[in-house]
Amino acid sequence: MAIVAIGAIGIGGKDGYKEVMYRFSDGKALTSRYPIHALIQREDRKFDKIVVLLTKEAESASWSGLKESLEKHPDAGELCPVIIPKGENTDELWQIFDKIVANVSNGDELYIDITQGFRHLPVLLLIACSYLRAAFNNITIKTIFYGAFESGTRNEKGIVTECPVFELLPYVALFDWSSGARAFQRSGDAGVLAGLLRDNAKGLNKQEEAKQLEQVADKLDNVTLALELARPEEASAEVRLLTEEIGKAEASLLQYARPFGLLKNLINATFEKIGLPQESTSQDVQSKLETQRELIKWYKSKNHLALAVQLAREWLVSKHMIRNGESAKLEYRTDRDTA
Repeated sequence: MAIVAIGAIGIGGKDGYKEVMYRFSDGKALTSRYPIHALIQREDRKFDKIVVLLTKEAESASWSGLKESLEKHPDAGELCPVIIPKGENTDELWQIFDKIVANVSNGDELYIDITQGFRHLPVLLLIACSYLRAAFNNITIKTIFYGAFESGTRNEKGIVTECPVFELLPYVALFDWSSGARAFQRSGDAGVLAGLLRDNAKGLNKQEEAKQLEQVADKLDNVTLALELARPEEASAEVRLLTEEIGKAEASLLQYARPFGLLKNLINATFEKIGLPQESTSQDVQSKLETQRELIKWYKSKNHLALAVQLAREWLVSKHMIRNGESAKLEYRTDRDTA
């Protein structure tokens, strides 16, 4: 495992980069010409290496100054300038991606600066590191540092002398929520979403709100398990309970798990035919068969063909028993072999 700071640097204008005071959200302020240098000064730890992405032009204009600043810092670790193309076409973008991959290993802790360099480089760097975190499953992004020059204080010559630092780490979770939403849309598996809700609950000091998030997560897991085991009545009941829990926790979800709050309509649309309250409250055999039929269609739409065939077989047996006047003794998964 290595502790790695990674960022980019550009040319810095006609006269190069100027000293700027970077002010963090906790009030701490550090002065440097280079935000990645300020980042390293701020973190109370020994870095193993500093990876800096730069074009050949940026190397000529800025690397010597940054190198000099970093070498004065005792915890900077190995300095790794990485020459990249400008990213003017798809091939060059993939070359940049490959350069990033080559300098990040499984188990690394990443401190990312997205302040300087071409405007597309921070986006590519963030996306690439987030992908590596998912691909390796053991990479941790510790912070994402952005020096907001646009919001900075300028002197009489219009030069930025102080700027706030935006720490964007919370937004990395949106990549995880995106993956969870795609998995849910594709297969109906809500397990990833449940896990993310539990992660959010762990970070809350408010016990009641944390409990609400955990209860929604539990219901998502229950629905997923019932669907995986092809238990239509159980799935239908769990979906109704899930809907109730989401309603109870709506305020907490919007405040403490906002990405999930936006998925409410998707969840309702996905499960509406297999568990949400219907116009009729009848629990007779015919209504149960209708729920099963909708679940068979749902399995097919989510490409769970084996489960669709399994439940379709049971549905046909039940239908046969009803037609032969045996509905009085019909129970789910009961007397199937005697039909």
